[in-house]
Amino acid sequence: MEDNLFVSLLKTLNRRELARFAELVGSPFFNKQPDCLAYITLLQTNYPDFDLQPTHIFSKVYPDIKTFKFAKIHHLNSKMVQLLTIFFSQLSLEANPAEQTQLLLTQLSQRQHEKQFWRVWQQANLAFENDEILDAQQLKYCSTLQNSANHWQSQTKGHQTANHLQAQSKYFDAYYLA
Repeated sequence: MEDNLFVSLLKTLNRRELARFAELVGSPFFNKQPDCLAYITLLQTNYPDFDLQPTHIFSKVYPDIKTFKFAKIHHLNSKMVQLLTIFFSQLSLEANPAEQTQLLLTQLSQRQHEKQFWRVWQQANLAFENDEILDAQQLKYCSTLQNSANHWQSQTKGHQTANHLQAQSKYFDAYYLA
């Protein structure tokens, strides 16, 4: 198979990542097209070279269609690039729990779910405070965490409390000094 965009991206995955990508492709939350699952299953058996001809791929993925259609393969590769992009985003989120927490807090704030917002915020704040090593990224995270609390306070009460402002200034000072 020629190295199209999908194949060139796929070749950057190790065997474990390829298996996890196949799980994502098989998830109805991310993909509802059975041809994508058939395609990744076929490609897994040809790791790491992926040396398959388009006509062979077509015959395995679309066994009921007798006439080869390059446009279907092209569309399939495009869909797979989209799924691989989602997979890369998922890997990035897994590698950055602080970003996960911040995105969750944003969702809870937008949905105005105060109880869960504060539960998540307190857990994140406690985890941060228990960590003895403070680098610039952690300080930025704590500042962002505090901003989330301030944003929630301003949404629900119309003002920021003195305690939250004091905590925020402490982290800003430490962040800018670092």
